[in-house]
Amino acid sequence: MKAFRFKVFELPTIPFDPADYKWSLNKGGNLEGHTNHAGDHTFTWQPNGGQFTILRPVSGSARSFEVKKPAPQEPEELLESIGYSQDWVTFL
Repeated sequence: MKAFRFKVFELPTIPFDPADYKWSLNKGGNLEGHTNHAGDHTFTWQPNGGQFTILRPVSGSARSFEVKKPAPQEPEELLESIGYSQDWVTFL
C-alpha cells in the first residue's frame, strides 16, 4: 500500500521588503527572489499557474504525518459505514 509523507509547520507572518531581494527570471520563465546579502533563493513566482512559493527551512517542531491509500471498498459498504441515509439528498 503506497503512503505519502508530509510535514506541517507554521511560520510567523512577516512583511518582506522587495528591495531586500534580487529578482530574476529562471530558465522556466518563473520569477525568483534571492536575498541581496547571501544570495539565498527565497521566493519563486510561477506566473502561468499563479503560484507564489516562499522557500523556508523545515522547522524542527514540524509535525510529521503519513497518508495511506485505503483498501478498496464496495460503495454500499462505505455508505453504510458512515451511516448514510437516502434522506441526506433531496432532488428538486
